[in-house]
Amino acid sequence: MHTWPIPLLLSLALLFGGCRAPAADPTTAAPTPAPTAGGSCSLGLEAAGDEEAIRAVLTAEGELVVAQDITRLMALWA
Repeated sequence: MHTWPIPLLLSLALLFGGCRAPAADPTTAAPTPAPTAGGSCSLGLEAAGDEEAIRAVLTAEGELVVAQDITRLMALWA
């Protein structure tokens, strides 16, 4: 009994099955996320001095890195 037809037929089925997959509609764009407040304005600081503001930004950056929240981290430095 020959075993070569099984891998050949399986390969052909995968090849032609993948070619028949529906293509994405190029006219439909992905939704854009809503804009978020950027920089230290997103921290809700009251009128703090320079040192307190810098410390708050660095603390927030550390927390966002640990939480792996890249979207808010990028907004922090926008």
